[in-house]
Amino acid sequence: MYKALIVDDEKPIMKVITALGEWSKYGIERPYYAGDGKEGLAAMREISPDIVFVDMKMPVIDGPAFLKATTNEYPDTQYIVISGHSEFEFARTALKYRVLDYLLKPIIEEELNAVLKKATELLSSNKNTDSGTANTEVVLNIDEIVFLIKTHIEKNYSRDIALQMFAEQYHFSKEYLSKVFKEKFGKGIYEYAMGLRMGRARELLIDMDMPIHEISERLGYKDSSYFSKAFRNYFGCWPTEFRRNPQ
Repeated sequence: MYKALIVDDEKPIMKVITALGEWSKYGIERPYYAGDGKEGLAAMREISPDIVFVDMKMPVIDGPAFLKATTNEYPDTQYIVISGHSEFEFARTALKYRVLDYLLKPIIEEELNAVLKKATELLSSNKNTDSGTANTEVVLNIDEIVFLIKTHIEKNYSRDIALQMFAEQYHFSKEYLSKVFKEKFGKGIYEYAMGLRMGRARELLIDMDMPIHEISERLGYKDSSYFSKAFRNYFGCWPTEFRRNPQ
């Protein structure tokens, strides 16, 4: 099924979109949420959504800045702008970032589901189109390689990190890549990925409205009990304990 993300600092708007959207009809999971552009950027990397609703006026990082940061990194995602009538010109400037469409507040059920239908049709069409990407071999030195590995981990910490994948991609042994990475960054590859994942877990746990099982899924754990044990091993307390007394 397709994944959707709503990036909006107004919880009533999130609830309305969730309630009015015919998600299962179009093969879309119940949407995830982010309360501002900064949270939205993190959610993009954790969820890799196929469809993103983004408000234009938000704290920390606004809609245009969010789109500028994400549309190049996630070009296949379908972006839908949410805008108030008074912000129409503001929203129109965002169209240069290849957004699919825009919805004016208040959200109208028919318009919302029409754009969901359009988005899923485009996603289906793109999936069946051969990208025709050519393979180009590039020679990199070991410092460049470990920096690329570090960047990959920072963008994909919520996914399985496989040393074998890096070894096959860059033609060095797993042991050598691990050794150089630790020398350069002070942590092993798996240790570095775990640190990012657990740091993000602390941030998400502060949001009392987000269930622990959803945090677990966003961070790549299929079993929430396994996530809880990993959190306890890392921080010395259970996620529920942390929520009662954030440290």
